[in-house]
Amino acid sequence: MCGLCGVAGQGISVTDREIFSDLLQVSSIRGLDSTGVAVVTAGRSIHMKKVIGNSPNFIANELNDTQSLLRMSCVDLLMGHTRWATKGTVSRQNAHPFRTDHLIGAHNGTLHDARFKDANRTDSEMMFLEMDKEGVVTTLSDLDFDAAFAISVYDTKTETLWLTRNKERPLYIARSPVHDVLYWASELQMLHWVLGRHDLKDCDYRVVDRNTAIEIPLSKIKRWNKDEDDYWTVHAVPVRQVGFSTKNFRVPIINGATTYTPSKTHYKCDYCLRELTNQEMQLNQRICADKSKMYLCNTCEKYDEEYDNKAAS
Repeated sequence: MCGLCGVAGQGISVTDREIFSDLLQVSSIRGLDSTGVAVVTAGRSIHMKKVIGNSPNFIANELNDTQSLLRMSCVDLLMGHTRWATKGTVSRQNAHPFRTDHLIGAHNGTLHDARFKDANRTDSEMMFLEMDKEGVVTTLSDLDFDAAFAISVYDTKTETLWLTRNKERPLYIARSPVHDVLYWASELQMLHWVLGRHDLKDCDYRVVDRNTAIEIPLSKIKRWNKDEDDYWTVHAVPVRQVGFSTKNFRVPIINGATTYTPSKTHYKCDYCLRELTNQEMQLNQRICADKSKMYLCNTCEKYDEEYDNKAAS
């Protein structure tokens, strides 16, 4: 289990850099082994910093550094990752994000593909190296059926952000009606709590639908307007050999949480984060490919059954 977070948009404000710092700090609940940040400026220059240790210490050190990545101006993208080491040693080399020829990527999950086994690199880094050559959707579509992933990846050539996941890992996005940026994080309540702290109200929250990859050109990112169409393109990713969803997103029901409670306590549905009953926890428990447990409410469990039945037909 690792944590993904980020902010993207042309000309990220000081407030949005502070929001990113907060998202990175709360992501420490999902990974304490290492922390990494990638920054892309408007001039296409790329800056990265990866350290061993948790994100609160990373942020504290950055705030005392006059050359801090988080103090840079004219920034178009901030990508963060907190690692819980499952494959490979705890080191700066194995920390995310990874940079290839023209990609910057962060991954939460575990891959079992034989082609990603390397004595000197993690499975995540090997996957991004393949994405660099074959493309994002092509690589995802060729993963082993028991892969687990949520991924943020930025293409420096096309200035395009990609966000994708399968059912084994969560990923959420948010848009504000007053800021021309896109936020993302591994847990919905992370977004809800952090944006609430910065007094951003009436935001649009979405769960990235499983088995899809959304392609987001930075030039098209703008503030949320409920009367306008979404500015991204959704690509179906036929992973896990069970078909795929043609829906862009499933919009969860959000009720204002005033404090942050990590969903890993499993008192909330892993899809929509609604409070679970004892009966739901007992009946709707699932064992994921990496042996971790997932809990769903009755509504999301029914959705999953209908989804799988449709895919199998």
